Amino acid sequence: MRKFAVVLAVALSFAGLSSPAYADKHKVSDATGDVVAFSEEGDELPAPDNVNTDVLKSVANHSARRLTIRVKFADLQAGDARAGLVALIKTNKSNYELSFFKIEGIGGGFDLTTPRGKTIRCAGKSKQVSFTDDFITMSVPRKCLGSPRWVKVGIGALSYTDPDFFLDDALRSGGLLKNDNLTFGPRLKRG
Repeated sequence: MRKFAVVLAVALSFAGLSSPAYADKHKVSDATGDVVAFSEEGDELPAPDNVNTDVLKSVANHSARRLTIRVKFADLQAGDARAGLVALIKTNKSNYELSFFKIEGIGGGFDLTTPRGKTIRCAGKSKQVSFTDDFITMSVPRKCLGSPRWVKVGIGALSYTDPDFFLDDALRSGGLLKNDNLTFGPRLKRG
């Protein structure tokens, strides 16, 4: 699995701590103001005023037909020039990345890929963005993930304002884990 920092850089250039319990849905409330900034030098600094990247709540739901990820933000802003949401997905069969990003003046992307960046064609994947209600929802049919018995999901919000990258690990207060990866929730069995 690629490090989240690499995912962040690639996504923007183109446009754990968990309970051992098993469930079909995992809800997490994230700390307010826990966005971190990464400078060009690689320094990690608190960025509590970055509300556009600040995740407040996230839900991963592994139902009989779909994996749906819904993220609530402090203040999702339509005008943010470069922003995105990444879900790293581990299954009993393989690993995937589901990402949505936008770059002002260029457009955006919504992709399901392998950890090595190969795009997976997936009819039925969907996204919904609400700037009024401050949420992004991404959903993918289970068949696009190989119809797994279980999934584990790590979720990260990101944005870029020259010269800094900002990110929020939706399942952890503060920055990234020491291995520069996202925190994963528990195994979610098919509901």
